Amino acid sequence: MGVLGELAGPAVEWYSAASTTTQISVGFATVFFAAIFLNILRQLLPKDPKKPPVVFHFVPVIGSTVTYGMDPYKFFFSNRQKYGDVFTFVLLGKPTTVCLGTKGNDFILNGKLKDVNAEEIYSPLTTPVFGKDVVYDCPNSKLMEQKKFVKFGLTSDALRSYVDLITSEVQDYIKRTPNFKGEIGTIDVPQTMAEITIFTASRSLQGKEVRDRFDASFADLYHDLDMGFTPINFMLPWAPLPQNRRRDFAHAKMVEVYTDIIKARREGKVKKEDEDMIWNLMGSTYKNGTPLPDREIACMMIALLMAGQHSSSSTISWIVLRLASRPDITEELLEEQRQVLGSDLPSLKHEDLAKLPLHQQVVKETLRIHAPIHSIMRKVKNDMLIESSNGKTYTVPTGHVLLASPGVSATSSEHFPNPQHWDPHRWDGKPTSNDSAEDDQIDYGFGMVSKGTNSPYLPFGAGRHRCIGEQFAYTQLQTILANLVREFKFRNIDSSNNVVGTDFSTTMTSSNRYPFAAAPDIIRSHQKDTYFEGVLLEQLSAILRKLKGARFAHNYTSEVKTAAELLYLGLTTFVGNRTLGEEYCDIVQVEDDTLRLPAVYRRGGYILTTILLPYGLSRVLPAFRRRIRAKLEANLRRLSRKAGGQPGTAHRIQSYILNNLDTITSPSPVYAVSLAAFYFSGAYYELGKRLWGLRYIFTRRIEPSEQRVGYEVLGVLLVLQLAVQSYLHLQNTMVANAGSAAGGTAVLDHGVEVSLNAQDYASNNALLFDTNHNGSSEDQSKRIAKTTSTPVSAKPRVDLSDAECLAWMPSMQQRKCTLCLEEMKDPSVTTCGHVFCWTCIGDWCREKPECPLCRQMCLVQHVLPLRC
Repeated sequence: MGVLGELAGPAVEWYSAASTTTQISVGFATVFFAAIFLNILRQLLPKDPKKPPVVFHFVPVIGSTVTYGMDPYKFFFSNRQKYGDVFTFVLLGKPTTVCLGTKGNDFILNGKLKDVNAEEIYSPLTTPVFGKDVVYDCPNSKLMEQKKFVKFGLTSDALRSYVDLITSEVQDYIKRTPNFKGEIGTIDVPQTMAEITIFTASRSLQGKEVRDRFDASFADLYHDLDMGFTPINFMLPWAPLPQNRRRDFAHAKMVEVYTDIIKARREGKVKKEDEDMIWNLMGSTYKNGTPLPDREIACMMIALLMAGQHSSSSTISWIVLRLASRPDITEELLEEQRQVLGSDLPSLKHEDLAKLPLHQQVVKETLRIHAPIHSIMRKVKNDMLIESSNGKTYTVPTGHVLLASPGVSATSSEHFPNPQHWDPHRWDGKPTSNDSAEDDQIDYGFGMVSKGTNSPYLPFGAGRHRCIGEQFAYTQLQTILANLVREFKFRNIDSSNNVVGTDFSTTMTSSNRYPFAAAPDIIRSHQKDTYFEGVLLEQLSAILRKLKGARFAHNYTSEVKTAAELLYLGLTTFVGNRTLGEEYCDIVQVEDDTLRLPAVYRRGGYILTTILLPYGLSRVLPAFRRRIRAKLEANLRRLSRKAGGQPGTAHRIQSYILNNLDTITSPSPVYAVSLAAFYFSGAYYELGKRLWGLRYIFTRRIEPSEQRVGYEVLGVLLVLQLAVQSYLHLQNTMVANAGSAAGGTAVLDHGVEVSLNAQDYASNNALLFDTNHNGSSEDQSKRIAKTTSTPVSAKPRVDLSDAECLAWMPSMQQRKCTLCLEEMKDPSVTTCGHVFCWTCIGDWCREKPECPLCRQMCLVQHVLPLRC
């Protein structure tokens, strides 16, 4: 105890004597590292052998979220080698037990209803999109009845009629799309396939009336609904984000569209020509005798539309990308059609699909490698026992999340030789049925389905939540594929055999799926973020003033500002979400080399470079400059005495460095050059994004009529300004040392200062004139006149020491400046209405862009002089 006391005593004394900022920083760091230490210690202590092994992690709550999110399959296979088929990892504070292999799939997907629950997992995400009382927002028994209602549109007769409808939609799309004109051209594969699948799904599953309404506005509503499926909405579906507001508006609008159709039909305004899904649902009744309400019909139609598009869109995109890397398979597909259907290639019929085994195998092989869903989750309601591949039996506790990954067994070498190789011929000689599993059959309330207990190939899941649209998906995909290979031969633009990788933060990744964001949208997004950071800063400052007083808050303004920026970007960019400005402008940042969402190290590096580095420089540079200046002055005195009044080369060089020390040690020129490069290229608005390789892309397709103009003219002006300043600097190398003592600005040339804060460029506050130079007022006037070609008066134009000037201000106190406490000279008013001397308020705002009295934001260019 005495040793601990001796060690702790000096530490306590140092902590007590430290500044409040240091105490807070040390406190946060202590808590953070203590939490990491205790978390590591807990994992090193003896573990309960009855529970699955836990993947080692450093940071509590975060756990293995980052490594899992970056590449789930790599995460699964890596930990499978360490722990076996059953292991647990921490996913945003939730213990998640992974069960891999065919046994794991059966354990989770065919789990009893009393033991596992899907609604608690998926309801927060899907309910705002689909609506209430449908799918996962209702008891499981009700969901089974709803699935039975929807199976009306998935019967053999219905599928037979869909082939003609899908073919017609594909052919019409090819004819009206400009990219398909001519002998050769390029297409954005994911975007094009998404449009084809949504048109074919709406025409077949929804009916002609809905398809006719599927114009640009309806497609935009669908897009806004689709954007509601973001990871953050698993936890915060109610978050007041712009994407969630658009999601809610789109849902309400689409419900209104469907209910209007239903209402018109019920009132007899629409004649029933043929049976479609809406007519079927309007006549459906639950087992308890309750008719299906109109709102539930509308919500089920939304769910059906999205279910018919999502998986098919990604799968047909992967098929086309794979065919582009294997032109020989395209030739084989076309030859198969000619041999089976005839050289004249007649219109496809439903019975023709069964005669085209290679078409089926292409679809199956693509679904095997590119499964639509990589993780299927369930909530554990009762303790469950499971045997791992290492022979041990584990207990999965109540409250854990179970995770199955059918894609692991589908890409495992124990089931498929050379599993990562895309080879449709691996299915040669095997049953051509499209059922992913043909073992035990069971009826969960919506018809007989395969349990899928032994199959390693489960792209559509298994059990009571198995996708009932599997046969429709195969019909849709094969029909689209057959039509495409009749019309086109695909190849990569670079003629390579490469295939893009998967971005697991979205459904898939494609080169050039979305266009790069334009400069105006990037700047607008930055300005919005600056505004919201300002709001957050005001709130934090208000809290600090109430807790510690106004003087304390004023002394730590820069620290509070840095904390506000860190908090804002920490809650958005660092955790992988878009900022409010990015949401507002429909842009998202990606890595410039991979076009994937940024890895966590890049996001963290960008935040440190943009916020903490400037703050650190503002603290370090003044002290560094003082030390260098003191050494230079001492050297100059020594050289002057040694040279006897005749300065040599060393004296001139050191004198030049001394006089321009602030400029030489300032990063401001780098900011200016980076900004000029942005104006020319439209990329990397902030220096931090340039250093970490982060670019912006639009999250929607931009039509030619929406293309933004660039800011090249501003780049030209900025380059000219830098060139003129450099010329003037060369013309007069003995400029005054005008850098801010606090390191906030640096002089580039005669009286022109460049802000160190990159955000000032968004508000045109980067280049300002400074009259607070060393030297006589006559020299200052000459410098200003020379730089700006503006005549400078030798004395103030308005001097309130003269009682006749601005006589309407009778009070002597009102005529005095609160900064210099003298009668105001050239009185000037800020945007908030307070009046100061022109020079006083100018000097103040250059150091702190706020009013000295009310602390409202005030820029130099917004200050207006008063005249008699």
